Amino acid sequence: MQQNRLKTILELIRRGDVTEIVHAGDPDDEGQLLVDEVLEYAGNTKPVKRVLINDNTLPAVKKALANLKDNRDFKGLYLKALARSVADAVYGFSMTRAYTIPAKARGYQGVLSVGRVQTPVLGLIVNRTRANQNHKSSFYYTMTGVFQRGADVLRANWKPGEFAPLTDRKLLDKAWANETAASLAGKPATVEAAATDDKKNCRTVAI
Repeated sequence: MQQNRLKTILELIRRGDVTEIVHAGDPDDEGQLLVDEVLEYAGNTKPVKRVLINDNTLPAVKKALANLKDNRDFKGLYLKALARSVADAVYGFSMTRAYTIPAKARGYQGVLSVGRVQTPVLGLIVNRTRANQNHKSSFYYTMTGVFQRGADVLRANWKPGEFAPLTDRKLLDKAWANETAASLAGKPATVEAAATDDKKNCRTVAI
């Protein structure tokens, strides 16, 4: 928070003609913590009401202002965010020091920053980057049959059976695909099940 804004807020909190304060922080634990910390810093002893605004439309804001709550009812949210903040700091300080000191003993001159959120996210990014760098292009195969009965022609995709040599649900063996396709060529097929779906297509009308 900028120093001049904090100064203005503190002056408003401490004004003699102000008898009650309305906490209008975001309606979540972090919003609760941010405003409560300012009130604590100001040494506030005046009654505090809590307004929960989830919708910034005028009717919704008016409704929220007409339904103020006692800010003490939200102490749990404040403590939840405070505990997470303290835990993050302790974890971050301790783990950063635990990693940085051994690294410097081995000649590393920087800081190995560790955080509850940043480290897992960094790990995801690094793992994905390495996977992309080590990726090797590969091909997989599918088979499509063309069946005819009189004037009716049907194209159908091959559905792998339980004995098909699949890798990650894909057929990579070109020789097996060619051999299977050749063994099925020209042979009759049976339709075991059929289903019909009604679908609607929206067309654009020129104006």
